[in-house]
Amino acid sequence: MEDILDMGDNPSAGNSYQGPSLEELDARGYHFDFGKYFETGWKAMKDDIGQFILYTLVMFMILGVSFITLIGPIFIAFPLFAGSLLYGRKALLKEERTFNDFFGGFKFFGPLLGYMGLILLFALLLALPIGLVMGINLAAFETLDNPDALAPGMLGAMLSYQFLLFVVQIVITTFLFFTVPLIVIGHLGTIDAIKWSIRLVRKNFWWILLFAFVTGIVQQAGVLVCYIGLLFTIPLAQCLTLGVYAEIVGLDKKNGEETLLP
Repeated sequence: MEDILDMGDNPSAGNSYQGPSLEELDARGYHFDFGKYFETGWKAMKDDIGQFILYTLVMFMILGVSFITLIGPIFIAFPLFAGSLLYGRKALLKEERTFNDFFGGFKFFGPLLGYMGLILLFALLLALPIGLVMGINLAAFETLDNPDALAPGMLGAMLSYQFLLFVVQIVITTFLFFTVPLIVIGHLGTIDAIKWSIRLVRKNFWWILLFAFVTGIVQQAGVLVCYIGLLFTIPLAQCLTLGVYAEIVGLDKKNGEETLLP
């Protein structure tokens, strides 16, 4: 795929670069270039590191205040985290940008809230069996003469299910890798973004799983520096995700009404 960064060297191109449609990507597939995506992600951040760090600090403060309402983070988490994608997109396209661009995720509040709602619903459905099993077992304990004899088997079953749940969560998270960028950059609705994320990821599932794992390590590395490092590693992880999206899908947008669908 044509290097999307070349657009910045052509003033006449602006941000009107037209990459392949999602149908074309789904039909032909794409080559996964691990190093190229890291390079592009870093280019999105390197010239504005101070801005990214400041925004991440502001984001933490907003999220901290929102916890007072208990459910506040549910409404604002995705729009806030999407800010790094939107600012990084402008950096890659060499467009003029301001600190306010980080809050552009709130323009997509509806689709992102819908996405958060679906994630919470899936999480509830996955956790429901654990709650049911625990309730049934607690009731059974009260009727058994020797409940301790049943405890090891129950513990093994619970651990097995939790491991299975962990694997399922990893698989689901990987398949949803492109969802947020497809919403805030591709301008797709929640369902379309999820659908196309799944279709794109299945072309290179194991590579994207590995990439997500590596970026997760990068992000958590900030914890090692008394958590202060998260101010750098969290936006870096977002920009690395942007690097994958930019090189595979592209950043082509002529106006806010277009989507990547034909």
